Amino acid sequence: MNIDEKLKELGLSLPSSRPTEEGYPKISKCENNLLYCSACGSITDSLRITGKVGLDLTLEQAQQAARLCLLNLLSNLKESLGDLNRIKRIIKMQLFINCSPQFAYHTSVAGAALDLLSALFPWQKAATACTAIGVYALAEGAACEMDLVVQIA
Repeated sequence: MNIDEKLKELGLSLPSSRPTEEGYPKISKCENNLLYCSACGSITDSLRITGKVGLDLTLEQAQQAARLCLLNLLSNLKESLGDLNRIKRIIKMQLFINCSPQFAYHTSVAGAALDLLSALFPWQKAATACTAIGVYALAEGAACEMDLVVQIA
């Protein structure tokens, strides 16, 4: 099953790709068909998940924000590649969480995005390196921001 069909089966759609701040590239191609995908926040044209996790937002809302970041990144990849089925491997996911100093469930937030990755790319299950970091603030007040390193065929 291709990725577009999998998204539809899960009841998901990719948001419109948003322009980057200051015009930096959304995707940078490196050697060995590696792509570095610039960070995307938990904000789309129609949905804004903003605030500080642990104060303004619950764990569940943070998990939704992480999934939204992933969908934003996939939207940028589709815009760049034309076809998400060209993705051979997702090497690394890095998640930044706008959270209170007391929030301690960073891996649970990242896990929601990793679960979605596994649903969309079944061969990726437990194969993506992941970092989840709590930060004081993010652009536009986003609850989360994520970047990816992927390998394409």
